[in-house]
Amino acid sequence: MNNEKKLFSIVVPIYGNEKNITITIPYFVEHLDLFPAYDVEIILVCDGSPDNSYEEMKKMYYRYPEHVRIVNLTRNFGQGAAIHCGMDMAKGQVIGVISCDMQDPFELFVDMLSAWEDGYKLVVAARKGRGEKGISAIGSKVLHKLTHKIIDNRYPVGGFDFFLLDREVSEKFREIDLANGAIQMALMWLGYEYKRIDYVRQERQQGKSGYKLWRKLTVAMGLFTTYSPFLSQLWGFIGGFFAASGFLAMILLIIINIYVHNMAMWILLSALFACTGLILCACFTLGEYIWRTFDNTKNRPRYVVEEKLGC
Repeated sequence: MNNEKKLFSIVVPIYGNEKNITITIPYFVEHLDLFPAYDVEIILVCDGSPDNSYEEMKKMYYRYPEHVRIVNLTRNFGQGAAIHCGMDMAKGQVIGVISCDMQDPFELFVDMLSAWEDGYKLVVAARKGRGEKGISAIGSKVLHKLTHKIIDNRYPVGGFDFFLLDREVSEKFREIDLANGAIQMALMWLGYEYKRIDYVRQERQQGKSGYKLWRKLTVAMGLFTTYSPFLSQLWGFIGGFFAASGFLAMILLIIINIYVHNMAMWILLSALFACTGLILCACFTLGEYIWRTFDNTKNRPRYVVEEKLGC
């Protein structure tokens, strides 16, 4: 009978988490007894954090050398690249990804591992509610709902950053060579049947999220230009609408000019400004598609490692 334990790798992307690391990582290590059937390694990836996160990560490595592995990237490559790096370093048969801000319940890994043992190669902890409030939180909700409705109806309505995957899925994911686009959509694109576990995301206790509203807008643009033709199709519909409206406007302007002299010029000038703005927006959207296509042809590494300890 083989009693050898399986290895469970936990990947934690780090950015702006100086205050969280000293709370979160000891909590993780002290609760590893939740997984008696597994050996556990915790891989912390510093994604060019501007604070002292990497120095705090080193302290955790020297404090828990039997469990903690750390990687420092040369600059901020983005959360997706940091997670990709963690997966490259992971040695486990099963890999979990969780944030460092204690908003996601570490204990939920117990249910996620159980689902993996039942045969699910991808397990997603889907947010059915969140503790954050404000414009940024509203923006996240809108983005996730649009992603579900327009890009992929398999994508959870509340979105997810907290998940667990089999090594087979990890290897397939790491074969995807995309400089842009969210890793969540890449996982959905792979097509594996997944188990969804709903939970309520807690409010952040320490620090501030690095995902401000402008950054979420950038993520949204990346999602729609990488995984969907929706934006280009939308501008096609808008263009058709304005073309038809233009023909009607010409007829109305002729009639108006007959009865009210000099009014037609001002109406035409207003329409010209509006249409010029729409054309510029359409050019911007087209430029985003072209730029992301060009960016993906550069064949650059997803990330560059400056230092790693224990990996």
